[in-house]
Amino acid sequence: MKKTNLNFIENANKPKRIYFMFPVYLVGGGETYVCRMIEYLLAYTDIKIGIIDFTDGMLSRTCKKFFSNEDIHYIDYDQASWTLDDDSIIFAGADHLGCVKSIKGKNIRIQVDVWEAVFGWDILFEKKTKKAVAQLLKENNGASFIDVGCYIAACQQLKQEFKQIYMPLFYYTPKAKYYAKITPDSELNLVWLGRFAGSKKYAIYNIIDNFAAYKTSKKKRFHLIGNGPLEKDIKDYASKYSQDIEFIFTGVLTADDLTKYLQENADVGVAMGTSTLNIGALSIPVIMAPQSATPITIDKFLWLSDMEGGCCGTPLDDNKMFDGMYKKLKTFKSMLDDACDSKKRKAIGEEGQKFYTQTYGSIEYCGSKFLEAICQTTLTYEKLKKVLKFLPYNDKCGLAVQTYKFLGISFLKIKHHNGKVRYYLMGVPFMKFCYTFTKTKFYFLGIPFFKIKKEGPKNSFYFFGIKVFETNWWGRYSFYESTNDHVKEECKNKYAISERIS
Repeated sequence: MKKTNLNFIENANKPKRIYFMFPVYLVGGGETYVCRMIEYLLAYTDIKIGIIDFTDGMLSRTCKKFFSNEDIHYIDYDQASWTLDDDSIIFAGADHLGCVKSIKGKNIRIQVDVWEAVFGWDILFEKKTKKAVAQLLKENNGASFIDVGCYIAACQQLKQEFKQIYMPLFYYTPKAKYYAKITPDSELNLVWLGRFAGSKKYAIYNIIDNFAAYKTSKKKRFHLIGNGPLEKDIKDYASKYSQDIEFIFTGVLTADDLTKYLQENADVGVAMGTSTLNIGALSIPVIMAPQSATPITIDKFLWLSDMEGGCCGTPLDDNKMFDGMYKKLKTFKSMLDDACDSKKRKAIGEEGQKFYTQTYGSIEYCGSKFLEAICQTTLTYEKLKKVLKFLPYNDKCGLAVQTYKFLGISFLKIKHHNGKVRYYLMGVPFMKFCYTFTKTKFYFLGIPFFKIKKEGPKNSFYFFGIKVFETNWWGRYSFYESTNDHVKEECKNKYAISERIS
């Protein structure tokens, strides 16, 4: 295939190899996007590829299946240190910035992508460190953004005005097969597609509330495709409306199974991010859900074709950059009314598909924008290490180092490393605990006294063997969501893509 003209990249900035760091087991929009960017680089450029992942992680397995004959350098994420090619770039989601480990290699640059508007910066970094990281990303063009909504959110959350470096989403669908819609006219079928996690939970609750309030003589059915740590919470919430809505939880669907299910069952889709493109590419009307880490009560949304600035979800903040979209807001009721009209439904679906094709459907365009963005970073491994002191800063179960001060004097330090957490009081070790994904044991002066047992998002606490209380937690940035045994098992026979397109 003819190589892309890379004149827009200065030779000094062009990397020898791009390492994609995504140590996860789940199938998500990010993993799909990364595989397509790898495919672009292989087909259109002479830049080499690297993968930093678990040996059986989603990205490793997908690339070994579909790019088996390519020169790809695989790095086991679990190794204590990584030996990378000189003059390379590490690309990762912004939530993995602190997960970089000790590196051997010269001139290793790093670039991260912010692809969520609701982002746990305060979970990822201590307050002082967060400020330093924000400054580091700004000064070195180390952050790119999937859309203008994520850009604005990051500027507000980190109190920095970043350079507007965008990586538009890309989603590929083959010419869709025709599947006769099997739902009768006496039904109204709404389909959610996406993870049951983090900021998506409240969007799903809000859609359920709106769907329950919608008055119709049709039987209402809500199909929810996906999985995640908050699945039980969402099922419990849905149960309150079981008299009015029939809920169908399908689990994870991919490739042809997903396409077939959507085409056979969806009158209207609802999603955010890449999932909106999965639906819209099939000429199915798709309502753009908002992203929020707190409860929301809105009843106005946007269709896919209403989007601006690369956004893939209804923005909640009304500001000048979103003004054009806000003028197109429609009530949930009016959107479902239109979806029940066959002519209007067809027109809305075709407009969405056209918008998808023109905006997100070209791998060469989206790939060139990805490469243009990633090559702007001047953030090096040495600069990152200087700010975070040592790496990885984020372990699989949270912050790697926490320091507590009183009147400016450091009196308590907590260190995480290799499944152990050690406590130091005025520099003297006095307590430690050892953890896995399912169990944590505490020791005081060498004596075990406290245990935490983890079952999904639920934690049970035991004091000298007696259960005293339990909690639910949002472990979105502690790796649990993407690496737990349930996700690993459910996704073991799945891949981020189902075929090569170039």
